[in-house]
Amino acid sequence: MAGDKGKPKRPAPKGRSGRGKGGSGKLPVALAIALPAVLVGGFLAYHASPWFSGHVDDAASRVKGWFSSEPRVGGGGQAGDPGVVGPGPEQSGEPVFKEPVGPAMDQPLPDGPLVEPAPGTGPDPALDPSVAPAGKDGPSVPRSQESKGPSAGGQGAGASAKKVLPRQERKAVVTAEVPISARQAQKLATTLFGGKVLSATSGRGEPWYTIRLSGGKKRYPFDVTPARVLVSTTALSGPFLRNGSGFVALLRVEDPSGAEWTSCFVGATLFKGTVRAPGAVVGSTAMQAPRGRIVRQEAVDTQGDGVAELVLEIESEGPQGALFRDLGVHSFSAGGTVGRWTVRTLDDAPGLPADSAEFRNVKFKDRDGDGKLEIEVQAGRRSFKIKEDMSREVAGEKVVSRVTYRLDRGRYVVDKTKR
Repeated sequence: MAGDKGKPKRPAPKGRSGRGKGGSGKLPVALAIALPAVLVGGFLAYHASPWFSGHVDDAASRVKGWFSSEPRVGGGGQAGDPGVVGPGPEQSGEPVFKEPVGPAMDQPLPDGPLVEPAPGTGPDPALDPSVAPAGKDGPSVPRSQESKGPSAGGQGAGASAKKVLPRQERKAVVTAEVPISARQAQKLATTLFGGKVLSATSGRGEPWYTIRLSGGKKRYPFDVTPARVLVSTTALSGPFLRNGSGFVALLRVEDPSGAEWTSCFVGATLFKGTVRAPGAVVGSTAMQAPRGRIVRQEAVDTQGDGVAELVLEIESEGPQGALFRDLGVHSFSAGGTVGRWTVRTLDDAPGLPADSAEFRNVKFKDRDGDGKLEIEVQAGRRSFKIKEDMSREVAGEKVVSRVTYRLDRGRYVVDKTKR
C-alpha cells in the first residue's frame, strides 16, 4: 500500500487525445464540405446574377492587366470599376477614332469649323475671342452665332447689314462635350444590345471603351452581332429634340468572327436625359464601315429652329487599299432618325498606291440671312507623286466644281441659281 501510495499517478490522456484527435479530423471534413459548396454557389451566382458576374469579370480583367506586357494607364481610373482603366484628362477632348490605321494614311483630316458666318453678318471666328471650342482638336462654333445667329450678329457691322425679322432670328443652340465613365459606357452598351459584359477596357491613348458582350442582339441600323462594342469616352449633349434635350454617344460595333469587309458598323445613338441618368433610346444612325473611324462629329442647327442636327464624317477602308470618307446630316425626332443629306468626301486608294484622289470640302453657311444654312460643296482632285518605296507625297490639288444645296421641305436639294 505504501509503495502504491508513493508512486505518482500518470494523468489521464483523455483530454489531450480526445480533443487533439477529434479536432484534427473535423477540419479536413469541414473543408471538404465547405469548398465544394462555395464553388457551386459561386458558379450559380456567376450565371444567375449579372451584377456578380460583371464584378468577377472586371476583377479578372484587372488582374490580367497587371501581368500584361503592355501597360494600360489612365487618369484617375473609375472608382468601383476595377476592370476598366479610364481615359486620362488629356484624352477628354480628342475626336473619336482619330488614330491612323491601315496602309499609308496620308490624306489630311478635316480641319476647321463646318459652319461659316455669312459675309458682313458677323465677326470672323478665327479672330473673335468669344469662339467656344467644341473640343481639343475639334471644330469651333462662335458663341455669337449660337446665341444670336449670323443675322443678328451683323447689326453692328455697319449700315449695310440686313435687318432681321423676328421670325428669322436664330434660336440659341448650346451643345457641350461631356465625359462618359466606364460604368456608364457599359450601361449604354447593354441598353442598346442587351447581353452580358465580359470585359471592358480602355488602354493608353485610346479615346473609347472596348466592351466585349456575350449574348447581345443586333439592333438596327447596327446590322451585325455586337460581340465587341466601342463606346466613345465623350458624348455630345444638347437640344437634339424639339421638346427636350439628350446626348449622342458615338459607337463602333464589330463582330470579330464575321467577314472582314462586312462585320463593322460605325455611327451614333441619341439617348434622352443625361449621361448620368440616361433615358430611352430615341434613334441611331450607322453605316457599314470596315475598320471604320469617326473623323468629324459636330452638332449644327441647320434649320434655324433651335434644334441641333448631328453631322458625322466616317472613314472606312476597302479591298486593295481603298479609303473612303462619307459625311451625313442627321436629325432626330420621336419617330426616330432622319437622314437629311449625305455626300462622299474622299475616294482614294493609298494602299495601291493611287496617284490621284477625289475629295469634297463641305461648309455650312447662311447665305441669304433667313436663318437656314445652305451647304457649299467644293469638289476637287488631289494628285500625288509616288516615291520608290511606294509612299506618296502631295503634288497638288485642284477644285473642279462648286455646288450649293438649300433646304427644301426639310431636305437638301441643289440650288440651281448658285452653282
